[in-house]
Amino acid sequence: MNIALITDNFDPKAGGPFTVIKKTQEVLSENKLNVEIIFKKRKGNNKYSDLKKNIQKFDICHFYGGWTYFHVKSFLIALNLKKKKKIDQTGKKELRLFIKKK
Repeated sequence: MNIALITDNFDPKAGGPFTVIKKTQEVLSENKLNVEIIFKKRKGNNKYSDLKKNIQKFDICHFYGGWTYFHVKSFLIALNLKKKKKIDQTGKKELRLFIKKK
C-alpha cells in the first residue's frame, strides 16, 4: 500500500507537526508500507514539481494541518483521482488506522 502524508509545511523548525509526521512515516515504513511526505516547500528542497503526478502514485492521501491553498489543491487532485482520503488536524491517533494485524 502506498500512502502520501500531505502537509503544507514540513520544516524541523515547526516542531510538533514535523515530529508527528516524521514519526508517522517511520512507523508506517516499519510495517512494510510505502510512505512519502508531500509538502509545499522546505528550505532548499522543492518536493513537488507536478503535484498531480506525485499524488497519482498513492492509494491513500493523508492530509495534515490547516487548510491552505496547497491543501485545497492537493485535496481536489486526490478527489479527482478517486484516492482514499484521510484528513487530520493533529496526526496523533492515525498510526492505528494503517497498521493491521495479519
